Amino acid sequence: MTIRTKDASKQYLADKAIGKTKESETRKEILAVENKIRNNKTETAAVVKDGKKLIDKSEGKANEVSFTNAECQKMKGAVLTHNHPSGRTFSDADLITTVKWDLKEIRAAHSKGVYSIKQVGGATKSASLFPKDFEANRKKELEKNNATFFKNQDKYNKGKLSYDDFNKIIDKLNGNIEKSQDQWLMKNSKKYGYEYTKEKLGGK
Repeated sequence: MTIRTKDASKQYLADKAIGKTKESETRKEILAVENKIRNNKTETAAVVKDGKKLIDKSEGKANEVSFTNAECQKMKGAVLTHNHPSGRTFSDADLITTVKWDLKEIRAAHSKGVYSIKQVGGATKSASLFPKDFEANRKKELEKNNATFFKNQDKYNKGKLSYDDFNKIIDKLNGNIEKSQDQWLMKNSKKYGYEYTKEKLGGK
Protein backbone atom coordinates (compact mmCIF):
# COMPACT_ATOMS: atom_id res chain seq x y z
CA MET A 1 0.00 0.00 0.00
CA THR A 2 2.84 2.36 0.86
CA ILE A 3 4.54 1.65 -2.45
CA ARG A 4 1.39 2.30 -4.44
CA THR A 5 0.85 5.59 -2.62
CA LYS A 6 4.44 6.60 -3.32
CA ASP A 7 4.10 5.73 -7.00
CA ALA A 8 0.88 7.70 -7.22
CA SER A 9 2.63 10.71 -5.69
CA LYS A 10 5.42 10.45 -8.22
CA GLN A 11 2.91 10.28 -11.05
CA TYR A 12 1.03 13.28 -9.66
CA LEU A 13 4.25 15.31 -9.45
CA ALA A 14 5.25 14.23 -12.96
CA ASP A 15 1.84 15.22 -14.34
CA LYS A 16 2.08 18.54 -12.52
CA ALA A 17 5.54 19.19 -13.99
CA ILE A 18 4.28 18.37 -17.48
CA GLY A 19 1.37 20.75 -16.94
CA LYS A 20 3.72 23.57 -15.93
CA THR A 21 5.92 22.89 -18.95
CA LYS A 22 2.95 23.06 -21.32
CA GLU A 23 1.77 26.29 -19.69
CA SER A 24 5.25 27.77 -20.14
CA GLU A 25 5.36 26.69 -23.78
CA THR A 26 1.88 28.13 -24.37
CA ARG A 27 2.89 31.42 -22.79
CA LYS A 28 6.04 31.57 -24.93
CA GLU A 29 4.08 30.90 -28.13
CA ILE A 30 1.40 33.44 -27.21
CA LEU A 31 3.93 36.21 -26.56
CA ALA A 32 5.69 35.44 -29.84
CA VAL A 33 2.40 35.76 -31.72
CA GLU A 34 1.49 39.00 -29.96
CA ASN A 35 4.83 40.59 -30.76
CA LYS A 36 4.12 39.96 -34.44
CA ILE A 37 0.50 41.12 -34.58
CA ARG A 38 0.11 43.91 -32.01
CA ASN A 39 0.71 46.71 -34.53
CA ASN A 40 -1.26 45.22 -37.44
CA LYS A 41 -3.84 47.52 -39.02
CA THR A 42 -6.42 44.71 -39.23
CA GLU A 43 -7.36 42.09 -36.65
CA THR A 44 -5.49 38.79 -36.78
CA ALA A 45 -5.58 35.92 -34.29
CA ALA A 46 -4.14 32.63 -33.11
CA VAL A 47 -5.39 29.87 -30.84
CA VAL A 48 -2.80 28.03 -28.75
CA LYS A 49 -3.15 24.98 -26.49
CA ASP A 50 -0.45 22.95 -24.72
CA GLY A 51 2.24 25.02 -26.44
CA LYS A 52 0.92 24.27 -29.94
CA LYS A 53 -0.74 26.70 -32.32
CA LEU A 54 -4.06 25.14 -33.32
CA ILE A 55 -5.41 28.00 -35.42
CA ASP A 56 -3.66 30.85 -37.22
CA LYS A 57 -5.85 33.60 -38.68
CA SER A 58 -3.57 35.97 -40.59
CA GLU A 59 -6.33 37.92 -42.32
CA GLY A 60 -9.16 39.85 -40.72
CA LYS A 61 -11.02 43.15 -40.90
CA ALA A 62 -10.36 46.45 -39.14
CA ASN A 63 -12.40 45.49 -36.09
CA GLU A 64 -13.03 41.76 -36.32
CA VAL A 65 -11.61 38.38 -37.18
CA SER A 66 -13.87 35.43 -37.96
CA PHE A 67 -13.71 31.73 -37.13
CA THR A 68 -15.54 28.80 -38.66
CA ASN A 69 -17.63 26.53 -36.45
CA ALA A 70 -15.05 23.78 -36.92
CA GLU A 71 -12.32 26.09 -35.66
CA CYS A 72 -14.41 27.12 -32.66
CA GLN A 73 -14.84 23.46 -31.73
CA LYS A 74 -11.07 23.29 -31.10
CA MET A 75 -11.04 26.21 -28.64
CA LYS A 76 -12.13 24.50 -25.41
CA GLY A 77 -9.44 25.01 -22.78
CA ALA A 78 -7.23 26.97 -25.20
CA VAL A 79 -5.86 30.51 -25.25
CA LEU A 80 -7.08 32.82 -28.02
CA THR A 81 -5.01 35.90 -28.68
CA HIS A 82 -5.71 38.59 -31.25
CA ASN A 83 -4.88 42.22 -31.81
CA HIS A 84 -7.05 45.31 -31.36
CA PRO A 85 -5.84 48.02 -33.78
CA SER A 86 -8.00 50.54 -31.91
CA GLY A 87 -6.15 49.84 -28.65
CA ARG A 88 -9.49 49.40 -26.90
CA THR A 89 -10.51 46.67 -24.51
CA PHE A 90 -12.73 43.66 -25.25
CA SER A 91 -16.05 43.74 -27.08
CA ASP A 92 -19.17 41.79 -26.20
CA ALA A 93 -18.35 39.52 -29.18
CA ASP A 94 -15.01 38.68 -27.51
CA LEU A 95 -16.81 37.72 -24.31
CA ILE A 96 -19.41 35.67 -26.16
CA THR A 97 -16.62 33.68 -27.84
CA THR A 98 -14.86 33.20 -24.49
CA VAL A 99 -17.92 31.85 -22.70
CA LYS A 100 -19.58 29.92 -25.53
CA TRP A 101 -16.45 28.00 -26.53
CA ASP A 102 -15.06 27.64 -22.99
CA LEU A 103 -11.74 29.37 -23.59
CA LYS A 104 -9.13 29.21 -20.85
CA GLU A 105 -8.13 32.77 -21.73
CA ILE A 106 -8.74 35.44 -24.36
CA ARG A 107 -6.19 38.16 -25.01
CA ALA A 108 -6.18 41.39 -27.03
CA ALA A 109 -2.78 42.81 -27.93
CA HIS A 110 -2.23 46.44 -28.88
CA SER A 111 0.69 48.84 -29.24
CA LYS A 112 1.05 49.45 -25.50
CA GLY A 113 0.30 46.04 -24.03
CA VAL A 114 -2.30 43.29 -23.70
CA TYR A 115 -5.78 42.93 -22.21
CA SER A 116 -6.56 39.51 -20.74
CA ILE A 117 -9.64 37.67 -19.48
CA LYS A 118 -8.99 34.20 -18.09
CA GLN A 119 -10.96 31.59 -16.17
CA VAL A 120 -10.20 31.40 -12.46
CA GLY A 121 -11.38 28.19 -10.85
CA GLY A 122 -13.83 27.51 -13.65
CA ALA A 123 -16.67 29.61 -15.00
CA THR A 124 -19.62 30.11 -12.63
CA LYS A 125 -23.27 29.27 -13.33
CA SER A 126 -23.82 32.92 -14.23
CA ALA A 127 -21.03 32.90 -16.84
CA SER A 128 -23.57 33.01 -19.67
CA LEU A 129 -24.68 36.42 -18.39
CA PHE A 130 -21.16 37.83 -18.59
CA PRO A 131 -21.32 39.18 -22.19
CA LYS A 132 -24.97 40.25 -21.77
CA ASP A 133 -24.28 42.29 -18.65
CA PHE A 134 -21.16 43.76 -20.24
CA GLU A 135 -23.13 44.90 -23.28
CA ALA A 136 -25.88 46.29 -21.03
CA ASN A 137 -23.28 48.49 -19.34
CA ARG A 138 -22.07 49.74 -22.74
CA LYS A 139 -25.61 50.67 -23.78
CA LYS A 140 -26.18 52.44 -20.47
CA GLU A 141 -23.01 54.51 -20.93
CA LEU A 142 -23.96 55.22 -24.54
CA GLU A 143 -27.32 56.61 -23.46
CA LYS A 144 -25.57 58.88 -20.93
CA ASN A 145 -23.49 60.38 -23.75
CA ASN A 146 -26.24 60.60 -26.38
CA ALA A 147 -27.44 64.07 -25.35
CA THR A 148 -23.96 65.53 -25.78
CA PHE A 149 -23.51 63.76 -29.11
CA PHE A 150 -26.81 64.92 -30.64
CA LYS A 151 -26.36 68.47 -29.34
CA ASN A 152 -23.00 68.77 -31.07
CA GLN A 153 -24.17 66.91 -34.16
CA ASP A 154 -26.85 69.59 -34.56
CA LYS A 155 -24.19 72.32 -34.25
CA TYR A 156 -22.06 70.58 -36.86
CA ASN A 157 -24.97 70.21 -39.28
CA LYS A 158 -25.74 73.93 -38.92
CA GLY A 159 -22.14 74.87 -39.58
CA LYS A 160 -21.52 76.08 -36.03
CA LEU A 161 -18.94 73.38 -35.30
CA SER A 162 -16.01 72.34 -37.46
CA TYR A 163 -15.46 68.79 -38.66
CA ASP A 164 -12.27 68.45 -36.59
CA ASP A 165 -13.90 69.78 -33.42
CA PHE A 166 -16.88 67.48 -33.87
CA ASN A 167 -14.58 64.49 -34.22
CA LYS A 168 -12.68 65.50 -31.09
CA ILE A 169 -15.96 65.44 -29.19
CA ILE A 170 -16.82 62.02 -30.64
CA ASP A 171 -13.38 60.71 -29.60
CA LYS A 172 -13.96 62.00 -26.08
CA LEU A 173 -17.39 60.34 -25.87
CA ASN A 174 -15.94 57.05 -27.14
CA GLY A 175 -13.24 57.42 -24.51
CA ASN A 176 -15.92 57.75 -21.83
CA ILE A 177 -17.52 54.50 -22.99
CA GLU A 178 -14.15 52.73 -23.17
CA LYS A 179 -13.26 53.83 -19.64
CA SER A 180 -16.62 52.63 -18.35
CA GLN A 181 -16.21 49.22 -20.01
CA ASP A 182 -12.69 48.85 -18.64
CA GLN A 183 -13.85 49.70 -15.11
CA TRP A 184 -16.84 47.36 -15.38
CA LEU A 185 -14.62 44.42 -16.36
CA MET A 186 -12.17 45.17 -13.57
CA LYS A 187 -14.96 45.29 -10.99
CA ASN A 188 -17.29 42.51 -12.15
CA SER A 189 -15.39 39.77 -14.03
CA LYS A 190 -14.73 37.58 -10.99
CA LYS A 191 -18.42 37.11 -10.19
CA TYR A 192 -18.71 35.22 -13.50
CA GLY A 193 -15.59 33.11 -12.85
CA TYR A 194 -13.10 35.21 -14.78
CA GLU A 195 -10.24 37.60 -14.08
CA TYR A 196 -9.59 40.74 -16.11
CA THR A 197 -6.04 42.08 -16.21
CA LYS A 198 -3.89 44.43 -18.27
CA GLU A 199 -0.27 43.65 -19.09
CA LYS A 200 2.35 46.14 -20.17
CA LEU A 201 4.24 45.67 -23.43
CA GLY A 202 6.37 42.53 -23.33
CA GLY A 203 4.04 40.65 -20.99
CA LYS A 204 5.66 41.96 -17.82
